[in-house]
Amino acid sequence: RIFRQPCFIHIHVNTCSKFRKIQKAKLKASPTLKYNNLHSGSKSLCYTDNKQVHVVPHDYVAQTSQGALSSHAVSAGNNQVYQSKFVVTNDKTYLVLATASGVQIWDAHGNNILFNFAIPGGNQDGSSGRPTFARGVAALLTGDNEQLIAVGSSSGSVFLLEGSGFKFRHVHTLTDQSNPITDLASDFDGRQTDQSTATRRLVSADEAGRVCVWDAQSVKGMAHLGVLESKDGSPCVAVRVRDDRLVCAFDSGLLRFFSLETMHLWMEVNAHTRFACAMALHPSRDFIVSAAEDSTLNVFTLPQIGEKVEQVLTLSWPDAMITGVAFCGSSDANVAAVAYDVEEIRMWIGSME
Repeated sequence: RIFRQPCFIHIHVNTCSKFRKIQKAKLKASPTLKYNNLHSGSKSLCYTDNKQVHVVPHDYVAQTSQGALSSHAVSAGNNQVYQSKFVVTNDKTYLVLATASGVQIWDAHGNNILFNFAIPGGNQDGSSGRPTFARGVAALLTGDNEQLIAVGSSSGSVFLLEGSGFKFRHVHTLTDQSNPITDLASDFDGRQTDQSTATRRLVSADEAGRVCVWDAQSVKGMAHLGVLESKDGSPCVAVRVRDDRLVCAFDSGLLRFFSLETMHLWMEVNAHTRFACAMALHPSRDFIVSAAEDSTLNVFTLPQIGEKVEQVLTLSWPDAMITGVAFCGSSDANVAAVAYDVEEIRMWIGSME
């Protein structure tokens, strides 16, 4: 079933800023121009430079002034890395790498590889058609209380992995999309506390701007709840879910707010003037931050369904093509960002206080 988008409220953002200071620190390698190329978890940040993922403790950024960071590099071998993300399942944190050949699951510190999953029929060099790669990572809770790791791919397939420790296995594949997956999200991933009641929905977005919503009734019982189609075909670069609220970021610079209960679009925000490339959800408060190639980061409230969004903060990194953004630090009160071809990470201290 395809849900068409109804009328919406269109808001232009206003410039405002409030933070205590900007902390700048040198990186050992510059980030690649990938969607959502920065993630926060396990008191660290991670990003990819091409075939490596760098794990940087929050405190190192907050306390380092212009010096080189003491980061840990995780090698994906000869595989290009399309996304890295910290994922929590069964009370354990893992570092998940979505690569040109498949999925690698590491321990939270990136010291030991625990599981390697190759995409079936993989074609990294494109010799027999479109190159294959993995992209989009989310933790997922099913109706029978199983916790899974979902990973998207360039074929549009979404692979579901089950397990913990060194024992993971591929248990199911979703095949309703045919365009490359750009991002995945779930309300389990977006829950505000470990005690929050999370339902079992998974959201997958692709390069055609198509957003699919799934109900994880069981490990192999994934019900397709509906599809949200992009009106202009712009790729949907990021999706975030909290309760019944879904936020989609499109490369056109638009943010769209949906109710997952009704699939109704109640708000659209013209957040950026150039390609949007990243979005993050605050772990415990109702805020989102978006980033784009227009050298800006915008923090918005995540309103209740039907209410208007408010802009909280605008941050600028002049002449930078921002490729990743995250909330981090003590109480996640800081905003961190990285930019393409810039060997530097910036942290706006006290942005959310």
